[in-house]
Amino acid sequence: MIKFDLFGKNKKKQTVDSSSDYLRDREYICENLSFQAAEAYKMLRTSIGFSLASVKGCKIIGITSANGSEGKSLCAINLAYTLALQGSKVLLIDADLRLPTVAKRLGLNKAPGFSELLTGQTENVIQKSELNPNLMVITSGGLPAHPSELLGEDRTVSVLNSLGRMLDYIILDLPPVNEVSDALNVSRALDGYVFVVKSGYSGKTLVKQAVEKLKFTNTEILGFVMVDDDKDSIGKYGKYGKYGKYGKYGKYSEYQTSENVDGAGSKQD
Repeated sequence: MIKFDLFGKNKKKQTVDSSSDYLRDREYICENLSFQAAEAYKMLRTSIGFSLASVKGCKIIGITSANGSEGKSLCAINLAYTLALQGSKVLLIDADLRLPTVAKRLGLNKAPGFSELLTGQTENVIQKSELNPNLMVITSGGLPAHPSELLGEDRTVSVLNSLGRMLDYIILDLPPVNEVSDALNVSRALDGYVFVVKSGYSGKTLVKQAVEKLKFTNTEILGFVMVDDDKDSIGKYGKYGKYGKYGKYGKYSEYQTSENVDGAGSKQD
């Protein structure tokens, strides 16, 4: 059994990213949300609580979408924060190992992170968030050679279960379903998915394809979150720029260096 010190002192020095992308994102994260957006996340929190009422112990939830640039990462961050506000012990994990954004948006160290934890390189990966004392974060870490296979291994299930012994919720930010298989491979570790759809962005066919893939895993889809470009909406995610084509995921050479990984992480979702 893996043991983690979830609520001890944060041993890592946090380095805040002061880039324009990071500062721009902060306007739409957690304590900076508009009243309407904050209330929408509280409604989402309540709905998830009812949906998973029968689950004993820690609830493990994956946040995904059909394609990139739909707002799933910001949904994951804001949902984790909203759950922490009610006193729940929450761990946010950036499980989008190929194009991560959580570290930059929250001003945390990118590595070591989830990939190092899953490959057994270190267990000292948990960072405290300054947003709320109940919210902790595991960033993505470096890009592993085979992200999809790594997320589907038995160790991933074991690690998440071990983490969950001291938590109420684990929220995983996962890649889009139609682009790579990562979100599907981790399904057996989850209690359910939250599916993010950007209004006017993904057509019905693409959304249907993604939903059919999720249903094939036999993991419950807890619900759908609709985001749009309106400034008072739950997201305004469309203003963040292009995420980048997930087709690049197969070209690992483009992301081998830390510089390139960071550069990919600056692209938005």
